[in-house]
Amino acid sequence: MYTIIGIEKREGIYEGTAYNNTILHTTYTKKDAENVCGLCVSALKIKTAICPIVNLGDSVDPLYDKYGNIAHLSVTPAKK
Repeated sequence: MYTIIGIEKREGIYEGTAYNNTILHTTYTKKDAENVCGLCVSALKIKTAICPIVNLGDSVDPLYDKYGNIAHLSVTPAKK
């Protein structure tokens, strides 16, 4: 489970192909890690067309396809 700490939109054209991605900047706790103290950080890239509405503080759980791309994102809203 990842907690969102930042949201970034990126769109443009790369080698003649248009792209539109959402980058979710997140924190997570690494399990069974002896050399990590505190939270780890990660950026999750997902196509904007399939990205659900998310807010800072929400928790997300990505589901990957066979190519390693995020195919689905489960969202748990942040507690207020």
